[in-house]
Amino acid sequence: MSKLRSESKSLTAQQVMELHSMTRNRLEGVQQQLGTFNSFLQDLVNAKASIEQLEQATSTDPVMFSLSAGVFVSANLDKKPKFLITIGDEIYHATTPENAKQKLDARKEDLLKAIASMQLDQEKLIKNLQDMESMLNQARRKAQLHPETTPAVS
Repeated sequence: MSKLRSESKSLTAQQVMELHSMTRNRLEGVQQQLGTFNSFLQDLVNAKASIEQLEQATSTDPVMFSLSAGVFVSANLDKKPKFLITIGDEIYHATTPENAKQKLDARKEDLLKAIASMQLDQEKLIKNLQDMESMLNQARRKAQLHPETTPAVS
């Protein structure tokens, strides 16, 4: 809060309110990204589970796995499936189930790091919003005590 307070010594209440609005918008953006990342994380977990299920299936076992959004495929396998991993814009590489799971795990780790970083950003933004709200409340109290002046936020 001290950094925000020292920077705000020369800010008017209107400027702090504008900064508050911009920070709130940034927080909403971070929260939306976190939601997207968490959905993608669940997709990675589901994909790995599907690979493991397919690895254990025999040709007589019916296999059911999620495509996404509540859509499932149920089929009997007459041979072991091939696994394709995307390596770029609609470019796929055939790979083993083990390699596919390793790629999914690597993507999951990268995604978890990004999520952790975004959660730290989210916490900082929340703290900044709380600090700005505190400063605005102090300015309002000062304005109520001394209505003849419009104090700067400090």
